[in-house]
Amino acid sequence: MTSGAAGVRPSTTVPVDQPAGAHQLYLVFTAVPGGPTSGLVNLNWVEFTEG
Repeated sequence: MTSGAAGVRPSTTVPVDQPAGAHQLYLVFTAVPGGPTSGLVNLNWVEFTEG
């Protein structure tokens, strides 16, 4: 996802189900067909909230 403007970063919200017990959550970034093969992501933060 790109914002089209230099220095402007989009935000994305992704719902995650809350199964009982403790779990490990992994963020996985992969290339898409026709997209870049390096420098895939610039991740500034991840925030988890209860909803």
